[in-house]
Formats: sequence, C-alpha cells, structure tokens
Amino acid sequence: MASTVESACERGVDTVSEPTAVGDLVSVVIPVYNVGPYLRECLWSVGAQSYLSTEIIVVDDGSTDASGEICDRFAANDGRCVVIHQRNGGLSLARNVGLEASHGRFVTFVDGDDYLAREFLTELVRAARRTRASVVASGCTFVTENGQYMGRMTPPTARLMPGRRAFLEHLRAPTIVSTSACGKLFERSLFADHQLEFPVGRLYEDNYLTPRVYYYARSVAWEVTCGYMYRQRDSSISAAPLDARSIRDWTGASEALNDWLVAEGIGRLQLLECYRAALRLAALNAAARRGTTGSKELTELLAAVRASRRRVLMMGAAPLRTRLMLAASVLGFPVYRRVIQLTSRLGLGVQRPARTRLRKG
Repeated sequence: MASTVESACERGVDTVSEPTAVGDLVSVVIPVYNVGPYLRECLWSVGAQSYLSTEIIVVDDGSTDASGEICDRFAANDGRCVVIHQRNGGLSLARNVGLEASHGRFVTFVDGDDYLAREFLTELVRAARRTRASVVASGCTFVTENGQYMGRMTPPTARLMPGRRAFLEHLRAPTIVSTSACGKLFERSLFADHQLEFPVGRLYEDNYLTPRVYYYARSVAWEVTCGYMYRQRDSSISAAPLDARSIRDWTGASEALNDWLVAEGIGRLQLLECYRAALRLAALNAAARRGTTGSKELTELLAAVRASRRRVLMMGAAPLRTRLMLAASVLGFPVYRRVIQLTSRLGLGVQRPARTRLRKG
C-alpha cells in the first residue's frame, strides 16, 4: 500500500526492519466520527506498528458516512481489533467507552483522522520501561489534509520528573508540551485508580483531564520524538468558528481545575493563574486566526486576558512566551490579530523542517 504514512515516517523518525518482541499489552483507543477519507490510513498505521503486543479498540461514535463499515472491514482482517458502535455522544464519551473496554497495561489515544509513524509505540514503550514513568509524552508532526509535512512540535529536551512536579510545571507552562491526550502513553491504572475520565459534553476536553493525570502520575517522561501525525483539517473542532461554547469550554478548564483542587483538599495554587492565562491566550489566538470579531464573547475574553495580564506579569512565574503575549495584548485586538495571523502564515507556531531528515529521538 503506497501510503503517506511511509513518506512521513521517512521524514519524521527512523524505521526498523524487524518487529519488536511481544511485551506489555498496549491498548490503542481510536474514537471515530465521520472521518472516512482518512480512517484507512489511521487504522493501517496502528495495525502496522513495529510493537506487536497491542489491542485496537475502535469506537464508532454514530458515524453517518462509511466510517463504521471501514472499521468493521479492518477488524475482520486484524484479530487484535474490536469495534464498538454507539449513538453519537461526542469525543469524550467515545474515549471513555474505549478506555472502559481496554485491558492493556498501557493505553494511548489516536484520533481517527490522524496516524502513527511505525515506531511510535515502540519508542514510547521503550521509554516507559527505561524510566518507569506513568506517562510518556512525545511531540507530534503536523501534516495537511492530504498528508503533506508541515512542521513539528516537540519538547525542548528529553526529561523525567515526579508527577506532582510535572503537574505544577504544566500549570506554569502548558504550552511547552501539548496538553493533548494524543501522542502520549499512559499507565491504564491511572484512570481506574483515580476515577479519571474525559468530561462528556466539553470541547477541548484534554485541558480538563491532562493536569489531573500528571498530578496522580508516579512520574512523567518527555521524549523528543514526533511519531504522532496530527492532521490539520479545516472541518475539525480545532478549526471551527470560535463561538460562545468554544470560548467557555476552552477557558473554563482552569475554573474546573480550581474546583477540583479545592474539593481534593489540595487548596488554591498561585500557579493556576499561569494556567488560566495560557488558556485565555490560546482562545484569543484562535479567535485571531479564525477572524472572530465584534462578539460579546470576544469582548468578555479580552477583559479576562486583561485581568490575567495584571496578575501574571506581577507574578513573574509564567514563561517568557506567555508574558510576551500578554504584553502584546495591550496593543488592542485588531493589532494583536494581525500579528497572530502573520506568525501563523509564516509557520512560526511550529518548528520548520531542517534541510536534512528529522532526527530520531
């Protein structure tokens, strides 16, 4: 099968000629909703992983296109795959259903329109064994709708830290490593032991869950590898118009986290202001890129960013990127929007490919 998986693998990570020996079972949870044009590539890339000890749990979340049939055909040819068909309930519910059906020591999440480099699971399992981390986080490679390479986002260095410290560092600087549940390998027991699940009915659900996972993790390892291929689609949630619900769910994660901290007896944390500011800026940046103007929600978001600016700049704990963006918001939204749109067109939000092939690790 001539696939963009193979060409992306060649650019993004090295490949090996022999499959990895069977080891700890990894559950791959794939929520699917109307992604027919991309689904074969996603499923093929998971089935072709060099790490063999996997179970593939596909949750068809009420698709109305050919996605359900594609899932069933794949499962008929790969005995490791189980397909669950359900009424549409959203991404969070689909992931929760897949998680509940999983049996592996580890679990990873792959969206149905994305795909994996062949060594993705091998590299993350190897890191988990080497570091004994409860969570292994990687970077990702951005590709266009037709699989053309765009750039990558990767941790600045490979590192390992205790879970509680990773939790605090994530509050301080959530933009350093993606909050996304994708591109990570989790010990499945983290979810069962601490009753962790994705918030049903919320957009940007990972902002709600990932900090809590870090809090309970024994340790978190970051690997400088980019084997998760993240497809940039105009019709995806991340490209949809920024309406009232989007802003509420994006920025509301910090308030939900604050409530959780209080309920768990942890107390209020000053670093939560950094997390709150980062989420508000992320929403503002999305509004700028998508051309949002003149709405009541945008006015309220700008007021919230101003409040964060005063608090966070006085603290000095936030990373330089956050402080610079907060300072730039003083210029007003029209100027701020032009700056964000320009940096987006120039690709300054992701690392550009080098002239030689990308290095492994």
